[in-house]
Amino acid sequence: PVVTRQVNLIATDIGRSIADISTKMSNLDFINDIKGVLQTGKPLEKEISVDDSKAYLMRIVPYVRQNNQVDGAVVNFIDVTEIKTLNNTLAAVFNSSTSGIIAMQAIRDDNRSIIDFRFISANDAAKRLMKLEAIANSTYNGIYGHLDRRVFETYIHITETGETASFQFQNPATSRWFEIVGVKMMDGLVITFNDITEQKVASEKIAQGYEALKLTKDELENTNF
Repeated sequence: PVVTRQVNLIATDIGRSIADISTKMSNLDFINDIKGVLQTGKPLEKEISVDDSKAYLMRIVPYVRQNNQVDGAVVNFIDVTEIKTLNNTLAAVFNSSTSGIIAMQAIRDDNRSIIDFRFISANDAAKRLMKLEAIANSTYNGIYGHLDRRVFETYIHITETGETASFQFQNPATSRWFEIVGVKMMDGLVITFNDITEQKVASEKIAQGYEALKLTKDELENTNF
C-alpha cells in the first residue's frame, strides 16, 4: 500500500512490465538501474525526488533464491524528506556563517596516538579566510604542518580530553591574526575562527598611542621640575 503512494502504482499494475509503468519520480533511470544490479549483482543506492516535494532513498538489491540463483530485484523506497530538509537547513546555516568552520577527524597510529587530522568539511567562510580551494581528502599536517606545532598539540588535547580551547594565532605566511575556538566532536573536533587582524592592529595602535602619551607626559613633568 505504501509504494502505491510513493511511485504511483495501482493494483492492476501487477503483472505488467515495469517499462510500461509511469512514476512521479524525477532523475530516475529505473530500467537501467535494475539492469545494472542484475548484471553486476551489486546493490545500488541513489536519492530520487517526487514532484520536487518528497525525497526518497531508492535501494535496489538482487532477489536471490535459496539456490543462490538471482531471479529479479527488490526495490525499496525510504522516505528521507525530513532528513533532506534538515540537512539543507544545516548546510544553509553552515555556509551563511561569517565565521570559518572546519570539522576534522583524528588519524591515529597502531598505538591509538593521534598523528594527524583529516578534514571532513569546511564552510564557505573558512575556504575564503584560509584561501583554500578545496580540502577534500586533505590533512592538517599536509596543509599546515609547517605552522607552530602548539596549535596541532592543542587540537590533540581537545580531542583527547573533550575540553574546549580558545586562543589567538598569527599565520606567518600572511601575517593575519585569527581567534580560534576548538570543540571536540566524536573522534575529532570542530574549529570556529574569525579574522581579527584589524582589531589586533587597532589595539596595537591604541597601546602605542598610550605609550607615546605617557612618555610625553613624563617629559613635560621633568621639564616643569
